[in-house]
Amino acid sequence: MNTILQAVKKRLAANLAAGGRSLLRRACLIAVCVCLAAGTATAAVIYETIRPGERGPHVLAMQNALNHVGYPLKADGSFGDLTRAAVQAFQQRQGLEADGLAGNRTLTALYALAPQFAPSAGGGGTAAPPPPSATQAPGAANAYTAYVVTATKGGLNLRSVPRTGTAAIALIPYGDAVIVIGTEGSWSRVQYAGRTGYVMSSFLSARAPSPAPATPTPAPSATPAPSATPVPTGTPAPTGTPMQTRTPAPGGPIVPARVHTANNGKLNLRNSPAYGANTFYQIPSGTAVTVTENLGEWAKIRVGTRVGYVVCAYLRFDAAPTAAPTASPSASPTPAPSASPSPTPAAPGGETVVGDAVVVTQNGRTLNFRSAARVADNGSGQIPAGEVLPVLS
Repeated sequence: MNTILQAVKKRLAANLAAGGRSLLRRACLIAVCVCLAAGTATAAVIYETIRPGERGPHVLAMQNALNHVGYPLKADGSFGDLTRAAVQAFQQRQGLEADGLAGNRTLTALYALAPQFAPSAGGGGTAAPPPPSATQAPGAANAYTAYVVTATKGGLNLRSVPRTGTAAIALIPYGDAVIVIGTEGSWSRVQYAGRTGYVMSSFLSARAPSPAPATPTPAPSATPAPSATPVPTGTPAPTGTPMQTRTPAPGGPIVPARVHTANNGKLNLRNSPAYGANTFYQIPSGTAVTVTENLGEWAKIRVGTRVGYVVCAYLRFDAAPTAAPTASPSASPTPAPSASPSPTPAAPGGETVVGDAVVVTQNGRTLNFRSAARVADNGSGQIPAGEVLPVLS
């Protein structure tokens, strides 16, 4: 441009020196010089500063350019906090003052890297987002690598079209790298594992996420291991008879017990004798239960209408089995019906206790305690399901 201008100036000077040229030719040459000078003066585009809080197509053009050069954000035409953070990151990388204001120097550097998003005129312009045909084809020179970064560290859906709600063609794990080959609004067209599709630009980062330090898997805390809390021995069973050390025979005697936890919390009732088994009920501390099978570390119990498994360490056996006692330590373990039983304890008031029973209701509710053996008699109290009671007659 400067070479042309100099040539025109020399020709104009020569014509003026000749003096024989027409006035019209001189005027035309002057007009050409003025136009060329004006074109030279306006060749450099000056961008007005874009500030946080502004909205409009000039903000949208800047957001699209930032997305293209590796600063993923939602291109919505609104200069918010995320957009300001992206501008500051770009300014730091370019060695500019990172004040978050998109001034002339910042925008000039940005649009030099992404000229397809530059406004058509100075002062911010009215640049619209590029049409779908502007999306770069695979292998384009300005494709770049980005990494999947989600807030929950979950995977990112790769979709066949840039629209939410559509079926995903793949799930990209957190931290995996993709090749960004173009953008369409708030979406990026990427290549991953031989597939090409669209992902939300807001979940892409120019930097790979730092790997999280490995943390050991904690042991189950809902039900502590039996060794943590030994079997309570402070309050022995009333008759001094310890819990059976063998599994009761099917249909044999039941063993009453009570739930006893160190912190008066609830005991997990599981559907199988394993710490990872499903817990379907929690038994309050102090609740009476019936042990139907001893498995060593675990016990199969019945509480109300529920039957399941608990850890033996949290049971206190405050009632003896209903089986007849053995004749002597050296006698056969099979009780003899004709052996002399222990004296039957007497209930207060002189009545004889004939055995123990456990309250079992169909719906697990309480049982009415009446003063006379009549349904219509007024109840004097309610007995919880699972309670062990002495039977007088």
